Amino acid sequence: MIIVAGGTVWVYFPYGGGLARVLTAKMPNTEMTVEVTFGGVDDMNLINNGEADIRFVTADSAYDAINGNDVCKDTGKIPACAIATLYQS
Repeated sequence: MIIVAGGTVWVYFPYGGGLARVLTAKMPNTEMTVEVTFGGVDDMNLINNGEADIRFVTADSAYDAINGNDVCKDTGKIPACAIATLYQS
């Protein structure tokens, strides 16, 4: 399974690496990896296309993606769900 986490200089990449290690260790027959991407819109498109499984995202970007608003107008609604809140932003 693939976690997409933006660039290596942003906070989501270390979170993604940690989550990948924990899930790989705790889920039998599962290997999680974290991949560098161009960020929010790119990541949501990877989720939508089935090329990624988990994405760290800010609330406003998630809202736009699931509603097909703003930068996601061309893509349309992207089916996604929340797993957890890391921190308020």
